[in-house]
Amino acid sequence: MNIKIDDDISEENKRIRRATWRDPLPYELELDEFNAVWDCIKHWDIGLPFDITASGGQLYSSASGNHVVAILDALRGVGVVKKLKQP
Repeated sequence: MNIKIDDDISEENKRIRRATWRDPLPYELELDEFNAVWDCIKHWDIGLPFDITASGGQLYSSASGNHVVAILDALRGVGVVKKLKQP
């Protein structure tokens, strides 16, 4: 029996992930800010609030570009990093 890891995540947490999680835009991959964050986290294992299993366990994954843009978006949201416009 093959069980995907996502099978144990609640539907509500999957909905939250879809609503809040995004891939980096092509131009963002070239930004100094993106690469600075990536250099800091690229060897991390990261557990996110919406990756909690039905039994209460925390799932972890290797850092990705999604994590980088989540960090940058959060920093932009509080004004630490300037809002960037697509070139």
